[in-house]
Amino acid sequence: MVIDVADKVKTMSGEDAAKLFEERVLSYYPRLFHEWFVERFPEPTQWLACRNAYSRTAAVMSMVGYILGYE
Repeated sequence: MVIDVADKVKTMSGEDAAKLFEERVLSYYPRLFHEWFVERFPEPTQWLACRNAYSRTAAVMSMVGYILGYE
């Protein structure tokens, strides 16, 4: 299914490709991310705190990986 869509997209214009993607690919997946997001972070300050914690953790782990030689 995805390969068929990818082949067709190569020959289409931008608007037609976006419409095909929406119809053929997005229709298989329910739109639940916004519900999870609101449930998980009812207050914007909670989202900001979690985002900051994640970015700091990712930065530290990147530095540790660099020092230890992992890629």
